[in-house]
Amino acid sequence: LFTSSDDGDTRKWLLGHLHTIQAKALASNLDLPKIYKEKIQAVPDSNPNEINLNGESLLIATIKYLDDKET
Repeated sequence: LFTSSDDGDTRKWLLGHLHTIQAKALASNLDLPKIYKEKIQAVPDSNPNEINLNGESLLIATIKYLDDKET
């Protein structure tokens, strides 16, 4: 089981990755400066097209997880 401290760390980690995923998705779809796109795409372990075991995109799964944690 997670302690409340672990929950805070988990939430911080998930939000950080969520922001990375959102940035990558925006970078792939918007006309942004090249240097900005390169910095975003350089972050290795987050891909907005990753699919989890439930067949959801990583972004959707993360949002659902955060919503569940709020209730």
